[in-house]
Amino acid sequence: MLGALLALCLFFSWVTYAEQQPIGAEAAERLLDQVDEKFPRTGSVVVLGRMTNDSKTFCKMMGAGLKERG
Repeated sequence: MLGALLALCLFFSWVTYAEQQPIGAEAAERLLDQVDEKFPRTGSVVVLGRMTNDSKTFCKMMGAGLKERG
């Protein structure tokens, strides 16, 4: 019985395993680092997002971070 439960846990862990993408503030921090490395400071940037709390947080963090970094 315990073996069957363990097998089911392992099976569903394997079937549903997927890489997770960062959202919100964590995503903004990672992207700001990439922007610093790859793009010159002279230019314009448009930050867009969906109408979700995570997207709003992401857009606010990106906007503030880009302004701060020049």
